[in-house]
Formats: sequence, structure tokens, C-alpha cells
Amino acid sequence: MTDRTRRAPGADALLAEILRGTQGALYGRDAVGGSVNMVSAKPVFKREGSLKAGYAFDTDAKTLQAVINEPINDYVAVRLGADYVDQDKGFFYNPNNRVYFDQSHGLGLRAQLRVSKGPLDATWLSENQVATIPAVAFRVYIRAGATAQFPVAYVQPEYRYPWNFAPLAKQNVTSHIFSVDYDLGFATLSSTSAYRQRKSSFAFDQDGIDPVELAALNAVGDNKGADVFLAARNADNTFTLSQDVHLTGHKTGRFSWLLGMEVFDQRTKYLITTGRTPSAANGQSPGLETVGRQSFKSVAGYGSAGVDVTQALNV
Repeated sequence: MTDRTRRAPGADALLAEILRGTQGALYGRDAVGGSVNMVSAKPVFKREGSLKAGYAFDTDAKTLQAVINEPINDYVAVRLGADYVDQDKGFFYNPNNRVYFDQSHGLGLRAQLRVSKGPLDATWLSENQVATIPAVAFRVYIRAGATAQFPVAYVQPEYRYPWNFAPLAKQNVTSHIFSVDYDLGFATLSSTSAYRQRKSSFAFDQDGIDPVELAALNAVGDNKGADVFLAARNADNTFTLSQDVHLTGHKTGRFSWLLGMEVFDQRTKYLITTGRTPSAANGQSPGLETVGRQSFKSVAGYGSAGVDVTQALNV
């Protein structure tokens, strides 16, 4: 049930949908208290567009969003969009690496084609985003009495981490979505076919210290065997396919109903690389590589029926 919607000026497409009550059937088991559904603006059948540019002085962030909508005829329209961000600074500057850990750089592009005639309304959406995103950051904080390969009660400063190198995180996401609504008279048949591929990688200094810090610990005899050259890089390539088909009954009097099914297939290939200092204890190994695959498949059916007991109560 929709509590509130918000529409963009001059657009006939839903942008935000706030759903109250349990929404587990459509949005997963964690949607027990409700859900906020963000819906991309569809192409509309009139010429329109927008251009927004911004600059944030505290983070040196340059942003640009552009949208153009063009009707081809009375039944076909296209919509193109771009989202660009170039943020060199942030709120977490590490002077040891002379870099902001929460810097962001990226470009997202989206194209849509819509055909709407009679009872049929179909939209094809393709989009891609390539971005550098805020990276992994952590602070070494060893409590007194703890057992670790660091000195007991070793605590690093809050915003000065002695890392060998700065962390880095990147992602490349591509999506294709084909959605169809068809009015059958007694109900609306809706189908959504989606394909998504995400390539991501992030790297960080796993041990959290650099040679200078290690030398200082060794000088006072506090090093417990920490390896200053521990490093980690994780990369994954995830493919997701989903298909949802459902019927939404046209409300008759106080009665409403919904019936549908969903098929979901997700497959991930990942590579975890860890580097370290070769030694006699580890067989002179410079590190390890772990290759793996993970898959998740599901088929689900769902349905609901409701009766308006009063204007404020639906059962």
C-alpha cells in the first residue's frame, strides 16, 4: 500500500514510493516495517530536460547531472541521462599517504526507450557506471591484555594511519532492465526482466603499519612479529538475472489483490590475493591467491488480498 508518492515537476513517472507495513513478498524478508521504493523516471511524451551542476568547497567535489527527454512520435519516447562526480577531497585525510580515503570519481550513463500504445506500456533501460568509491579504512586499536601480533595497548592516532600505501576501491556496474505493463481489463499484467553485472575491486594495507612504524616498535622492543608487508586485494565479478511477473487486480469496491512469481539467479566469481614477506616460516611464499565461485538461485511465488474495512483500516 502506498502512503505517499513524489513526482518530478513536468514528469508523469513515479520517483519515490513509501510502502507501510510488511513488504516481504516483493522486497525481501528484512522489509518487515515497510519499504522506500525508488523508481527511475521513465521517458515522457513531451520534450523536456534538466542540467544541474554543483561544487562543494569542503570536499572539492564537482558534480554534474544532465537529462534530456525526446518524444519520437505519439507512442515512442527516449530519455538520456548522465551523472558525473569528481571529488578529490573528503573528510578523512591520511597525511601518511597524502590522500583522502573517501575520495570519489565516477561517470554514470543511462538510456531508456519507451513504447506506450493502448493497453501496452513497455520500457527498455540500459545503464553503466564506472567509479572510484570510498575505500576500506581501519585503525589499529589493541586493548591491554589482548593477544595479537602487535604490542599490547598499541593504539594508532585517529586520523594518521602508518600505512604502506593508500587503499583503493573501484567498481563497474552495468544493468539492462525490460519492463512491460499490459492492461487486461480486470487486472494489469506486469513483467520485469533484469540483468546486472558488477565488477568491483578493493585493496588495503592489511597489517596497518609501515616500515617506519615497525622500526620504531623494534627500537623499543615492542614488536611481536607483525609483518609490515601484509596486503590484501579482493576482486569479484557478479552476474545477476531476475524475472518477476505479477497480476495486480483492478480494485473493485473495497477489495484488492495481487498474485505473482519471481525467479532469481546470481553467480559470483571472486579472487582474493594476500601479500606478505617471504620467510622460512611460511616457506618463502610471497602470498596466497584464493579463487572461488558462489551462486544463489531461488523461485518464489507470492500473493496478497486486501479489504478496506474503513478508510483508515485495510485487512
